[in-house]
Amino acid sequence: MMKPWINTILLWAGVLSLSACNAVIDNGDVAVVFAPSGEITSIAYQGTLFQNVSGKIALDGYEVSEIQVTKEKDTVCVSKQLTDSSGRTAKIVERFFPTETSVRWACEVIGDKKPCSIPIRMEMTVPAADSVWFWTTWGRPGINLDEVPDGSFRNELKLMNLTSNNWLNPLIPIPFTEAEYHYGAPAVTNENPRIAYCPIYGDVISVPVAVAVDRRKGNGISFVLALDDYIQDLSLKTSEEGRIVFSRFHHRLVDSNPIRFSCDIVGHSDDWRESLSWICNRYPEYFEPENPSVMSMGGTGAYTNHDVDFDIEKMKRMAFRVNWRASFDFPYMGMFLPPVGEREEWTRFGGDKTSRNKMAEYAAKMKEMGFFVLNYFNVTEFGAYVNPQEPPRSTPPGEEWKNCNDYLYGVLKEAILRVPDSMNLQGCIYPKTRNGGMFFTWEEGVVMDCGVPVYADFLMEQMRRHIDAVPEAVGFCIDRMDWLRMFNLNRDDGRSWFNNQPVSSMILSWNEFMERFAEKAHQAKKVIFVNNHTKRVDLLRHADGIFDEFTNYESPLNTTSFLTLKKPFLGWTPSVGDLRSDGPDNFFQKYLYMGAFPMCPFPGNDHSIRPDEWGDQQYLDYGPLMRLLQGRQWILEKNPVRVTSADAKANVFQTPEGYVVPIVFAQNSTAHIALGILKQGGTWSVEAWYPGNEIPEKLSDIQNRTGEVPEIEIPMSRGCAMLHIRKK
Repeated sequence: MMKPWINTILLWAGVLSLSACNAVIDNGDVAVVFAPSGEITSIAYQGTLFQNVSGKIALDGYEVSEIQVTKEKDTVCVSKQLTDSSGRTAKIVERFFPTETSVRWACEVIGDKKPCSIPIRMEMTVPAADSVWFWTTWGRPGINLDEVPDGSFRNELKLMNLTSNNWLNPLIPIPFTEAEYHYGAPAVTNENPRIAYCPIYGDVISVPVAVAVDRRKGNGISFVLALDDYIQDLSLKTSEEGRIVFSRFHHRLVDSNPIRFSCDIVGHSDDWRESLSWICNRYPEYFEPENPSVMSMGGTGAYTNHDVDFDIEKMKRMAFRVNWRASFDFPYMGMFLPPVGEREEWTRFGGDKTSRNKMAEYAAKMKEMGFFVLNYFNVTEFGAYVNPQEPPRSTPPGEEWKNCNDYLYGVLKEAILRVPDSMNLQGCIYPKTRNGGMFFTWEEGVVMDCGVPVYADFLMEQMRRHIDAVPEAVGFCIDRMDWLRMFNLNRDDGRSWFNNQPVSSMILSWNEFMERFAEKAHQAKKVIFVNNHTKRVDLLRHADGIFDEFTNYESPLNTTSFLTLKKPFLGWTPSVGDLRSDGPDNFFQKYLYMGAFPMCPFPGNDHSIRPDEWGDQQYLDYGPLMRLLQGRQWILEKNPVRVTSADAKANVFQTPEGYVVPIVFAQNSTAHIALGILKQGGTWSVEAWYPGNEIPEKLSDIQNRTGEVPEIEIPMSRGCAMLHIRKK
């Protein structure tokens, strides 16, 4: 039953008539109107009409030959028959029905008997206007800053107080532009495989959502792709006219196995935070850690195999919490803990000796000091200096592990990933990679498929050994998720298609394996961090946190932040040069703004920042501010904080002790902010923390009535203030 306001607004718009009544689906807040052809024509949300909206599913190269639109109870069904120029046929069935919080758009695409892969497009248009803008979970908004005139929203878009830096604010909508974004990472193709992909580019989204907001009317709509659907590869394109197109690639189109996926049409205010709030509430398993103890691990990190000889108190003042053990304790990649006795030594990859007992002692000492240790893990790479051809066996039965070639070819050969004959390898950074051969990787190891049972079983045994042998380590950090973009040519999962043949998706392999891995790890009360080169939320179903290797490039800082709304986020710092190039205030304030923690200077850090007198002091200056972010979660409600002038940026997080408000990149000695988070009323104590001060400054308490949004003036220091707000 439509609410009266929906009837009124649709009548006013001329889209509701006796013949069209059956072409409206509404859930009481959102109403979707259809043309006789079954295409979406308008969407209304709480009195706001997005008119002349269009929406449909299409296949590249196919034309609709027949269409049928029916309505039963609360469901509109659109069935289309399609044909391409070669005579192939396909069928698309779309069903629209209300949920409590959305209108669900459920789709089924069926091919004919001969399988193939065709891009599947979900097309929407929300006509762009001066007041209708776009937002998504981008690495970088798809707009040229040089084309944004001064005096418009340029000051909101520009972040750092540094003319040479082009990092753009990911937290504000922009006008619709001609842009293309990739979900997690660009799809692999034979022509441009992008082997060893690093997530340093801005043309990536991490959550598959497209948001259109009408800033004049104060409302918005979101198109949210279902996170629990299988998405192999996905792109999002926008146009200046307001066109939004999600395209799916490498799905197998065949009559025996329909392709099914869904999208929710969600109404909300003109603040993207409400869109992400809906997504987090609908899919909590992708945003909330399965092991909540991980929230205590928020802090600066290290990646070192250095022993416990360091200044403990100094590291605590730098907000240091976690060492992802750059152990190289393994004799070679994948054989993380050999099948040996507790005190039996083996030769580490680094050349010296270690044992299970030594690894356990290190983790125990770190825990005693108040720090956490993550074991290194990897599910896509195996071996070191692997022979491209199977060599004669050199070890006796039962000791194959002592030679990676013997173990690889004798035990795990079935899981090796093969390179397509037609793949373009020009520019590949791993010179031993050959067409028809193996994908080589770090230190001439090879790429493996964790979905192959023999390799999955091997990895599970490695995990169990860690849990038993290194009990004081808090868990694992899994490296190198870039290889999940690839396909296994020697397996058939029944759902993916690449290189013009049936293949098995590494994404499906990961999801299947992580079900097993996480069940055992979490039963043992361990946490799981990942280094997710591929920035997509559906890979994080079982991840408790992220330790990202590329945060210093800033685009991954943005995409990863949207993945860790309720999880800790530790990010990479290659060297003290990063602080010098940005300037230390710009450097730290970007992390505060996005609720992330940088790596800190630590003895022995591997390809990351090491102690330096000047750099150490900068970390000591900002350490108290970073400690306030421990356990933080993003506030996902409309306008929780707002800078009432254009001379600073602000964000807000909830912590176990209250609210934390980083005010950063300020250009003046004071900043004025409105605190929407306090509109529930009450009396609040406010402290301001500043870089270089070990003790906060007490500000006047805030007293306000319910519904009021207090506005306050905050003194700034070094362009920054960190407010700690607690209810009295």
